[in-house]
Amino acid sequence: MNLDHYNVNFSLMFEDACKMSLLDDSIDAVVTDPPYGRSAAIKAESMEHLLTHSLSEIYRVLKSRKRAVFISDRDIEDLARNAGFNLVELHLQRVHKSLTRRIYVLEKKMIL
Repeated sequence: MNLDHYNVNFSLMFEDACKMSLLDDSIDAVVTDPPYGRSAAIKAESMEHLLTHSLSEIYRVLKSRKRAVFISDRDIEDLARNAGFNLVELHLQRVHKSLTRRIYVLEKKMIL
């Protein structure tokens, strides 16, 4: 509804975040808020597996110098850098005493 409201040209997909059926360097932007594994069950081996592999997949499908917004309840800076991303911005949103959302703006490095 938000995307329609702002008249954004978009496509939504339902896929395995760790193995997407998309071509390399084919996506202009990614915004994702994966489950935190607290009250929502995850189907991955572990939360670490989900974060590591989904960041690598996002990097693979994202076009050079394009951005991804990745929301997490934990520090993923090292995982994002290991996947190849540059950290552009980090915003913290305190939800309540035991939850602070970390909103990462990541950019895919320029591929030569």
